[in-house]
Amino acid sequence: MDPASLTVARVALAVVWVAASVAKATRPAAAVAAVRAHRPVVVAGAARQVAAAIVAVELVLGVLLASGLAVRAAAVASSLLLLAFTVSAVSTAAYPLPGAGVEPGSGCGCFGRTGRQQGARLQAAPSNPGYIVARNSLLVVVSVALALPPGHSHHP
Repeated sequence: MDPASLTVARVALAVVWVAASVAKATRPAAAVAAVRAHRPVVVAGAARQVAAAIVAVELVLGVLLASGLAVRAAAVASSLLLLAFTVSAVSTAAYPLPGAGVEPGSGCGCFGRTGRQQGARLQAAPSNPGYIVARNSLLVVVSVALALPPGHSHHP
């Protein structure tokens, strides 16, 4: 990719991470509920801490990418986090955990979900696991492109 395209990709990925972080930070109950739905991946009782850590990591990734500091390291971390989120979302969709506090088929919590809280249950806008996989795959491709050494070419 040419330098201008890489800059656009870097800034776009930064915006995604900051938007996801801010959405979760402004709706902490929804973020915790989304983490609880992923209990096969998250140790029970740690949902609040995991949600806070995700908010912090997403914000740091966004700031690093936006500022142009440690771009390759942030891009590698971005790829790994996106892959982890994708596996978790697919796993949770395939094997919903009864009583987790999130309706089966509700969103992944990726952007804090804009659903409404009803009692102890989060009713999020439905999110198609196929869409999550496609969106995250595109973001992984962008992350990998940013992680490659400058001047890297795919041609032999």
